[in-house]
Amino acid sequence: APGLWDPFRYITGHDAEGNAVFVQTDNGDHRAVMLGGAAAQNILYSAGSNPIELTGNVDLEFAKNRPSLHIPNGVCVRMIDFAPGCKSNMHRALCMGIGTVCEGEVELTLGSGEKRILR
Repeated sequence: APGLWDPFRYITGHDAEGNAVFVQTDNGDHRAVMLGGAAAQNILYSAGSNPIELTGNVDLEFAKNRPSLHIPNGVCVRMIDFAPGCKSNMHRALCMGIGTVCEGEVELTLGSGEKRILR
């Protein structure tokens, strides 16, 4: 998606001696272009359990398969990047979502008609 961020992920773990090491670095496997190229979804991290099972990289094995919007008893860190002027419908999901505007502004319109400019 031209003009949208292409973030890198740096996932760390531990080697057999207990030293912190980089397990995975990438900037593509986690990205999906949406809305005809006007937005991109980046799944920065996901795991199938909560608390997260880190032993034997169980969490990283789970993340090899793109998770659905809702992971029962799991976690997902998802970043959505919208191009200027992009419109997207809101949805209802069985998960907690946190929206953070890192650059620019977004107009959020609720089903009740209430609106806020998020900066």
